[in-house]
Amino acid sequence: MKLIFNLTGLILLPAALFAQDGAAGGAAPKTLSLWDLLQLGGWAMIPLALLSIIAVMLILVYLLTMRRGAVLSRNYMNTADVLLKKGDL
Repeated sequence: MKLIFNLTGLILLPAALFAQDGAAGGAAPKTLSLWDLLQLGGWAMIPLALLSIIAVMLILVYLLTMRRGAVLSRNYMNTADVLLKKGDL
């Protein structure tokens, strides 16, 4: 666990140092909205954004609807157990 925290610190330390350099200039950085980023990405960003939204929705639907009992039913496990004891599996 300590290793994970140490590696995270090593990764985030340069980002924090560079962030401090930008703040010393006195000028506030321009923030970009999500729509601005999509426009800057060009025409290919629109299909990519739509496909990523669909992928996240499908993952959530399958995570919420799939039950362990539907994947490994008791009948399936009993059959597998019998076959293992017989040596046919």
